Amino acid sequence: MNESDKDKSDGTPSPASNNPKRQSLLLPSSRRATMLLRTIDHSQPPVDDPANPPELNVQRRQEYERVQKLNRTMETVIQNFESIATRIKVDCFSKDRYQGEKDSPLL
Repeated sequence: MNESDKDKSDGTPSPASNNPKRQSLLLPSSRRATMLLRTIDHSQPPVDDPANPPELNVQRRQEYERVQKLNRTMETVIQNFESIATRIKVDCFSKDRYQGEKDSPLL
């Protein structure tokens, strides 16, 4: 910890040094997402809390399932856009190349 990280009056770290660390994740679509450090494992369904009423636990499970379905749908949409973008690039390159060959005086 250097001098700029300490409050001059009492030696405690400044609020800026207490910011949570950022984590960069590579998604299946090869896109990067920066997230704050996770405090809960969201890859598993929520565990029923005995302190909550059963209706709330059921509601949380249903919300989790809806969010998972939405995430899968969005991932499919992103993959479809990526494949379409690749096909468009290939088609444009092929058309440009064909047009170049057609206009070439050597042929």
